[in-house]
Amino acid sequence: MTASNSGGDSQLVSVAPKWWDSSSSGSSPDGPGGLGVPQPVPATVTRTQVTLDVAAVAHTEDVAYPVYVDPSWIGSTIGWSFVDKAYPDQSYWKDAGASDNAQHVGYVDAGHSDDGSAHTTRSYWQMGSSAVNHTHIKAASFQVTNVYSYSCSVRQVDLYTAAVATSATTWNNQPALAALVDSQSFAYGYSASCAASTNNVAFDARSAVQRAADAASDAINFALVAHDESDAFGWKKFGGQARLVITYESYPTQPAYRKVTPCWAVCGLGAWTRSAYPTVQAMADIADSGVNLDYAFQVCTGAQYETCKKTFYHTDQKPGVVISRPMPVTEGLADGPWSYRVQACRSDDAAVCGDWSGWFAFHVDTHRPDPPVVTSAELGIGDGNNNPGAVLGSPTSFDIAPAPAETDEYEYSWATVSGAYTLSSAICPRTGANSVKILCAAGSTEDSLVPYTTSGVIAIFAYDKAGNQSVEKDYTYTAIPTLGSMANNGWYAQSADFFSSPHPSQIANVADGDSN
Repeated sequence: MTASNSGGDSQLVSVAPKWWDSSSSGSSPDGPGGLGVPQPVPATVTRTQVTLDVAAVAHTEDVAYPVYVDPSWIGSTIGWSFVDKAYPDQSYWKDAGASDNAQHVGYVDAGHSDDGSAHTTRSYWQMGSSAVNHTHIKAASFQVTNVYSYSCSVRQVDLYTAAVATSATTWNNQPALAALVDSQSFAYGYSASCAASTNNVAFDARSAVQRAADAASDAINFALVAHDESDAFGWKKFGGQARLVITYESYPTQPAYRKVTPCWAVCGLGAWTRSAYPTVQAMADIADSGVNLDYAFQVCTGAQYETCKKTFYHTDQKPGVVISRPMPVTEGLADGPWSYRVQACRSDDAAVCGDWSGWFAFHVDTHRPDPPVVTSAELGIGDGNNNPGAVLGSPTSFDIAPAPAETDEYEYSWATVSGAYTLSSAICPRTGANSVKILCAAGSTEDSLVPYTTSGVIAIFAYDKAGNQSVEKDYTYTAIPTLGSMANNGWYAQSADFFSSPHPSQIANVADGDSN
């Protein structure tokens, strides 16, 4: 499969996919080992994808597992040029102006040159590499064809990364050399004793390609320089085209979907939890299919995250799935601020990891708040409230305040029946089972009830923002009946003795009225 630019030049070329098994000693993802020979993988190619028939590989007779399926990518040449000290202002971009279609490297004396002049030359290539950006490079080989050498006596040639070569590149305007990548000693093309063959020289370019992949470069610029530029035996010519053969694998993505549970009122960044052993969550993905992920969690505290628990692992998880990791029972968290971060690594290559996530801050609070304080003069609740004025059937308000030592109550729940009712989530305001009323209130607030009996109870809890629930506190209230409230609420009189000193007309109205 070939990827070309708008001008039709090949930018990336995929070699035919190959596979090998473990039948030869030393087999690994890097090669078949020993005398093993890579075999072609049956493949179907469309404009958008390559489908490899791995089932056909697996059904090969006497196959020895594990089996490796390894389609490499080849970054083709975007541009090339050489520079010649004998012609310091001449450009040879893509062989323009050259006497042959070759790249020149090294020194040749005047007696052996075509024009009777001494030449010192260097060659440059620009190779496409954008398809492997942000990946882990397992292997990369810069391959060229040495078509001619001064003799069959090998000499060292050094491969460098360099600045960009263009059509303006000359000896006097040559790209600066950067890092030494690799060195090889060879000599081909002088005679049948060292005959030239295609791509007969390969330099280990993994380090250079990895730097380019990490920097998300569109291309890598290489230079070939004779190790000794005064040695005529180092004079060489190369075919203009080169190739960059790359074996790579994807990094996991930076984890997302972070969360701490249990949480109550605050569950996003800055969550509050009531557990000293909370569960942390994360999810990462990876472009390579069939690869599971290992997750590493770090839980730390302090302004610079200097105090950390040990790193906890969650291994061999399918990508794209939210995973949860509880704190180990031996690593409880003290009350206070904490943060965690997470990293995903390939399960098949633990050294290949994505970026750490950002820190997710949360707060541990295991303190159980004191129950709230309820007061109401009308209901006779609170110190000095001995003359209640609440009337049966009429809404009557009461005040709720945090206990004196508490400052962070976030919610209250109350009911007119006692019992150990609890809330599972901070959804408010609402009314739940047993007429449990839930209020969202920070600090003091007010609510009301309608008394239907002359004596009742307000059973109340407080919840802080971590979800800690106070013990239940019951407050007894009283209400007084009037004839109007009695009639409105279904009361009726059997005899005049029911009332201590009723007015006759009131008794008649209640006793002889309709069914209400």
